[in-house]
Amino acid sequence: MGSNSYVDRFLLQALACVFISLSFSACVTRPQPQRQFAADSYTPVREKAAESRLYRVIPPSIDDIRWYDLPRWTTWNLAGNDDDGIFGERQLLPYSTNISGGTFMKWTVRNPFHNCFFYTMGSAGWTNHYSLALVDVDSREGARFVSPDRGRLSGGGRFGFRFALHDYKPFLGLNLPYLPKHRFEFYLGWRERGNFGIKLKPWVNK
Repeated sequence: MGSNSYVDRFLLQALACVFISLSFSACVTRPQPQRQFAADSYTPVREKAAESRLYRVIPPSIDDIRWYDLPRWTTWNLAGNDDDGIFGERQLLPYSTNISGGTFMKWTVRNPFHNCFFYTMGSAGWTNHYSLALVDVDSREGARFVSPDRGRLSGGGRFGFRFALHDYKPFLGLNLPYLPKHRFEFYLGWRERGNFGIKLKPWVNK
């Protein structure tokens, strides 16, 4: 009886892993092809990054993951970055020329859950994006309802409020000046390019 219990538990866990992996692979939007770079002074940096042991654990691209490989789906979602690389080396100007665990940590803290927010939860891989502002209030430009999204909140210390749909998903943003030289900034939801994002800055200098 005990042996059967262990077998049943193992089968349930295996089925759960397969189900989660299928869910990941089914709902992920495919990233755009990775940037191609001509040989330049940063080529050695990008080559060193590509050879990093971390890329054995964190797939460098969605194309390197099998549909059933739950551990690699997990690391791809939590720490992967199909656009800029896990060291920021695929930017036009790499985040750092020092390819190390420290650079990986700093870049990951700066861009947390990139693949998850952009491609599993988000629609950044879509070729075309769709935006509609249901409510868009700007203290200088006035209020608009059910209109094309201006794509930004008020700047320069002005009041702004926006509730919009980006790729059919909600976005809520608020810019609230409360002292002559300070303002509150907040947004939550899916941004214009399809990625999920959160921002909360209760004390911003103008």
